[in-house]
Amino acid sequence: FFDQRLSGGFQPDILTVYPGHKGDISEGLVTLAGKVTEGRDLEYKQVLDRTEERPPQHRQADNRWDNQRGSIETQYNVDNKTVLVLDDICTSGASMTVAKQTLLKQGADCVVGICLGLSTNQPGEYITRVQDEEHTIESLIYE
Repeated sequence: FFDQRLSGGFQPDILTVYPGHKGDISEGLVTLAGKVTEGRDLEYKQVLDRTEERPPQHRQADNRWDNQRGSIETQYNVDNKTVLVLDDICTSGASMTVAKQTLLKQGADCVVGICLGLSTNQPGEYITRVQDEEHTIESLIYE
């Protein structure tokens, strides 16, 4: 999956994992990050840090965006870096948007999010699915 999605000249510098609502970092996602970076010119670094615990997103149907804002900071210099953010699931896009805004504000050139799953069971929320096997991150950024 990563080989397919990272093809076409898109080259991130750093892969980071989005922290859980309690500030924990998923061991499974860290293991996956290690496997993805192995043999690539890509470094896993836990750049994002949760500064204060927040309620789980699935309990925040009307407040997902505000629930994430102000609770994520960067721990390392990301100036002029392309950062790939890995998360377990995407429901509204709030977590990825907050990650992107935070990293760009701290000097990252480009931020791209990858979620392992999409939740489609929330009324009124629409998720665009990338189903074409030929789609790459580069094509999503530059098209």
